[in-house]
Amino acid sequence: MPSDYVTLNALAAELNDTLSGGKIRRICQPEKDEITISVYNGRTNLLLVISANPNSPRIHLTTVKKENPYAAPPLLMILRKYVGAAVIKSVSAIANDRIIEIALRARNEMFDDENFYLVCELMGRYSNIILLNQERRILDSLYKLIPDEKQKRQIMIGAKYLPPEQNKVFIGNAPALEDALRPFPIEQYKDFLVKQAAGVSQPTAKSILQQAENENDLTPTGVARVAKAYADIYRSPYFSPSIKTDTPHDFYPYSYPFANIEKRESLNACADEVFSLADKESRLKAASKSLEHALRAAVKKTENAIGVISQKVLDGEKSEEIRVTAELITTNLYKIKPGDKTVTLFDYYTNQERTLPLDPILRPNEYAQKLFKKYQKLKRGKEINEKLLKQNEDNLLYYHALETELKLAETPQDLALTEESMREAGLIKAQRKGKKKEPQILFLTYEKDGHKIYCGKGGLQNEYVTFKVGRENDIWLHAAKSHGAHVILSTEGKEPPEALLLFAAEIAAYYSERREDLSVEVDYTKRKNVRRHPAKKVGLVYYTDYKTIAARPNAHEEAKR
Repeated sequence: MPSDYVTLNALAAELNDTLSGGKIRRICQPEKDEITISVYNGRTNLLLVISANPNSPRIHLTTVKKENPYAAPPLLMILRKYVGAAVIKSVSAIANDRIIEIALRARNEMFDDENFYLVCELMGRYSNIILLNQERRILDSLYKLIPDEKQKRQIMIGAKYLPPEQNKVFIGNAPALEDALRPFPIEQYKDFLVKQAAGVSQPTAKSILQQAENENDLTPTGVARVAKAYADIYRSPYFSPSIKTDTPHDFYPYSYPFANIEKRESLNACADEVFSLADKESRLKAASKSLEHALRAAVKKTENAIGVISQKVLDGEKSEEIRVTAELITTNLYKIKPGDKTVTLFDYYTNQERTLPLDPILRPNEYAQKLFKKYQKLKRGKEINEKLLKQNEDNLLYYHALETELKLAETPQDLALTEESMREAGLIKAQRKGKKKEPQILFLTYEKDGHKIYCGKGGLQNEYVTFKVGRENDIWLHAAKSHGAHVILSTEGKEPPEALLLFAAEIAAYYSERREDLSVEVDYTKRKNVRRHPAKKVGLVYYTDYKTIAARPNAHEEAKR
């Protein structure tokens, strides 16, 4: 979205037409920086989302519903107290800036009507959500702002609300904008509009200039005229809600001439389509960052441990040589004199003469006993270290599987399952005691030629799909020598067609760590040939009697159910 007054004013005008006179049914706060308001406008229930997320601040109607936390944050409790059953009077952009104000009417404790204002400042990392009373004093806000030498504006409870100062020329003021443009040549118009005019982003500036040029009026007067119309574009002939189909996806309240676009029926529909995807990706990335850090630390620690233990195992393999040396010394005590540093003896294991080192400080029998003790210690240590080495190698295998699972996560539910697996493995702290919320295991389901195909994208999903959903004679598929999805092709005991098998293999290839490859080898076998791995880690298995097929990674979105 062009982050400017032009787009937000059009959104506000569209929201005003839709929500004005509507009654608030419920207010929720699904994210720490986002609230949703359920509104009944006399015809249908609508869901308004207001987000102060610094990466994608926004306000629009949405069809995406999120899960709400158990405990209500402070701002949410204040909103429910004062405007939980309010009527929306109007929605408008204020202060010629990226600020939208929702005027509300609600009854106070004395059952008298009172006005409130919900102010949504959508300005990148300075975004905020603020509730004002009818004297326009702050009742509460998402973020507080304490005044200092550089910033005299304050956002504190009880303070009078003042919008940020705006010293630029407003594009809705055509005479002032025309006068400001006159000293500049045409090639500098865009930079002036972006840097010195209020309410204009770079895409909007380019669109204004292109529109003026199309009308053969690329002059200060013509640009100011088009800019004024853009300032209230919702009520102008230039209003044309559009989606940018190229990546990165975006939307505009006008027909943007510098990208491939598709028109939509409303600006809110554009915002919901673009922001829902962007917000999902942004929050998934933020939520997975801490898990990625914990996994990287665990992998590094385990790799270091494997290196140390492997060296100890190699040292333990020298124990037999020490035992032989001790035996030879014990057998030939009569040949060794106190103080000798070496002795040459006949080695009856190799039938050769050997020169052995001695400790001149110890008696020969004491030195032999010392060697025997060292042998016993190394022997016991070797057995213990071999077990530890196997355990750490199994852990490393599991951690790499979790890394792939984290990369394949597409929804918050996928991420929650990975987090639960990591918590059970001790990689992150356990939840505080209390009611434990069991993660919901949602796997992918496909339908092709009357056959069901099930796909798990990680440990818990793989475990469930393989051993709960899959039947003994179903076909089980997995990318060869790679971490990734377990796929079950339901065959009802019949031999599947080659095309169907390839279809399932393409899904298994896509949901694996090798999804970027052009071709991936996929192993397949009957489900009864799949067993849980001896390491007893969730989702790890081994399999026998398998065949391999080459497949091109494909998510097959068209067949998802």
